[in-house]
Amino acid sequence: MLSCVTSVEFCWVKFGWVRLCYVLFRYVCCVALSSVELSYVGLGSVKLRLLSWVAFCLVKLCYVASVELSSERTILMAKKKEKNQIIEIEKPKKKIIRFLIIGDTPINIHRLGKKAKQELEDRGKKKASARKIRNYEEEFMDSLYFIDANGNEIESPKKITKSTRIGFPASGLKKAMVSAARNFKNVTMAEIRGKFFVLGRFIEIKGTPKQDCFWRRIGGRGPGTGTPDWGIRAKVEKWSSLITVRYIENWMTPESIANLLDAAGFCVGLGEDRPDKTGNDAGMWHIASAKGE
Repeated sequence: MLSCVTSVEFCWVKFGWVRLCYVLFRYVCCVALSSVELSYVGLGSVKLRLLSWVAFCLVKLCYVASVELSSERTILMAKKKEKNQIIEIEKPKKKIIRFLIIGDTPINIHRLGKKAKQELEDRGKKKASARKIRNYEEEFMDSLYFIDANGNEIESPKKITKSTRIGFPASGLKKAMVSAARNFKNVTMAEIRGKFFVLGRFIEIKGTPKQDCFWRRIGGRGPGTGTPDWGIRAKVEKWSSLITVRYIENWMTPESIANLLDAAGFCVGLGEDRPDKTGNDAGMWHIASAKGE
């Protein structure tokens, strides 16, 4: 008896009420045959119990069928309402806010220059290049991003003067802000990535760059492997930058943008040896002022 009820429940959960009707029909037939056989033996009480169980199964079948039909009717009504529902989308309110950030620690800028790109290309083609005497000043100039007044990248000048502008990719700053979003509750990086943009291809880094030498390993396949090498990059000890951010006021508040930028300056940073990459403290900043439009 218990195994029969268990089989009925399993069939209802697994296959639905159509399969359940078939299973119950089989059990009813088996019970009817058994009751006929038992009547000849004289087991009247057993016959009554079996007949009562058959009646119970039929009642339950009717109940299940009625519940199934009512649920299907409810789903159809809901679909009709969804077809007639009007979708209203609020017009996005685009706003601009400008921040002045001041570096707390030096920023290391290391652009992949023409010489480095050529070496990688030759290495990929397994082409042996003649070993030349390194020009540290040329590598230093090649590691910087030089921009014009509109924020577009230009060719490297021969010398750095007071009018020379150096920059850093604006995409790097946005990535830093998106990466900092994971430190806040109920905020995901994928959700916040499309809600704001840092305008321009480059942000201007105001400061005096200096040549920085550091040890590195090249050609390795893991930590601590590869050939030791003397790397050359640019370092700006005291720096600042004026940043323009465009955002949707319907989705984010100016305070949220400022908090995100401030958090990125503390836990992510910019450039090489930043906190988010190597755990060092290079490229950190704080917000000095903010002005909205």
